[in-house]
Amino acid sequence: MIKIRFEGLMCFYSNKGDTMTRNEVLIVDDYPDHQRRVVIDGKDVSTNFATIKFGVETDTDTNGTFRKYVTRLSEVSKDSSELDPGAAIRLLLPGGKLKVLRLAAHEGEFTLPHAGGKVKRFMAYNSLIKYPGETLDLTVDSVKYTITKEATISNLSGQVSYRSSNDPCYNHFKRYAKILASKDCDDVAAVVDGSTSTIVAEAVRTEAGTIVITSALQTQCSNTQWP
Repeated sequence: MIKIRFEGLMCFYSNKGDTMTRNEVLIVDDYPDHQRRVVIDGKDVSTNFATIKFGVETDTDTNGTFRKYVTRLSEVSKDSSELDPGAAIRLLLPGGKLKVLRLAAHEGEFTLPHAGGKVKRFMAYNSLIKYPGETLDLTVDSVKYTITKEATISNLSGQVSYRSSNDPCYNHFKRYAKILASKDCDDVAAVVDGSTSTIVAEAVRTEAGTIVITSALQTQCSNTQWP
């Protein structure tokens, strides 16, 4: 069994419109504010890669907790928003089971760009694939590596933002606009931390005991899914 972790600004996607499986992850290219990194079996092998590819590519099942807790980008963006997968760094998934690994202890509060109302959503800081094999190849910028135990693929804040607080893209979650057809940051809701929610903790204990609640992490760089 191989474990593959995904951290930060990336959207799990099905090009079939399916909500039960995902076949790729779209990594938002937001360098230098967010820096891409690959760690394989404890060794840092790549920073700010341009291309990445698993040796096996197939539909990956999601479990109920993933479908429930990972924010749906379509629900917190303008009604007319359309995903533009070609604008992302694309990684086809290898199969196995996709689940939530860590949740922020705070729900994220969104002000919807199309309605002016506010909604709260669970925030998945990172996700995990359990791949049922002894090895799995991963090619990063034309260099092939073999995963034997675990790997982490991340896209996290790499520096203090160069944007001013008045910039429409200042809030990190709004950087998801980079993979929408409009590319307009005002089409994506900003997220701010809500108050600590016991509902989140209780739901995780009863439905998915392996999820870790993480209170020290802000929610703006969380994973999303589409649709």
